[in-house]
Amino acid sequence: MLFRGQVGVEVLAIISLALVLFVPFIFGVYSEYALFSERLSVFQASEAVATLATISDAVVSSGPGSNVSTQIIVPSGVKRVSLQGREIVFELETGAGKTDIVRMVKGEVEGDEEALKAAGTRRVEVVSVMENFDDVARVRINVK
Repeated sequence: MLFRGQVGVEVLAIISLALVLFVPFIFGVYSEYALFSERLSVFQASEAVATLATISDAVVSSGPGSNVSTQIIVPSGVKRVSLQGREIVFELETGAGKTDIVRMVKGEVEGDEEALKAAGTRRVEVVSVMENFDDVARVRINVK
C-alpha cells in the first residue's frame, strides 16, 4: 500500500515534465505559422498588384477597346485598394505595421476599389477606354 502514492506522484511528475517540454514547442510552431501566413499574404498581394499592372500596361499598349480577363488572389489582410492616377496600391496590415504594395502603370487606372479589397479569388477584366478623345490612356478594372 505504501507504493501506490509514489506511483501517482511519479506519473504526475512525468506528465508535468512532458507539458513543460511540449508547451514551448507548440508556441514556437504557432508563431512560425503566423509569420508564414503573413509572408504569404504579402506575396499574394504583390502578385495580384504585379498581375494587374502588367495586364494594364498590355491593354493600354493595345489601344482603346482592348480587354483581358484574368484571375487574381486577394489575401485577407488587405485594408485598402487604391486605383488612382497611374498607380495600383494594395495596403496590408502586418505585424511590422502598414505595408504598401505599389506598381506604376502606363495609363490612368480606375475601377471598383471596394470589390477588389474583398479577400478571395477574383475574376477581373482589364479594359482600355478612351473618353472624350483626350489622348489620355485609361484602364478600367472591372471585378466579375
